[in-house]
Amino acid sequence: MLGKGAKRVIGVGRVKTPTMGIVCKRELENRSTKRKERHMASIKIISQKIAAWRRYRQSVRELSAMSDHELSDIEAVASGSVTA
Repeated sequence: MLGKGAKRVIGVGRVKTPTMGIVCKRELENRSTKRKERHMASIKIISQKIAAWRRYRQSVRELSAMSDHELSDIEAVASGSVTA
């Protein structure tokens, strides 16, 4: 452990030094794990957004391929004036 302005490592005793090493190692492991989990969560969100965008694009393509008659039938069903 270094105090403010200290230029060398300060020993904390024969028991505390290895214990502090264990604590520091565990803290570093925890920090890296949290980063990995955050990255995985970000990747999952991005993947979901990409999938939604692809579904949207597919819907646009399908609508573009429909005739005006088919689109008017869909609008009529959606408005409730015609039952399917």
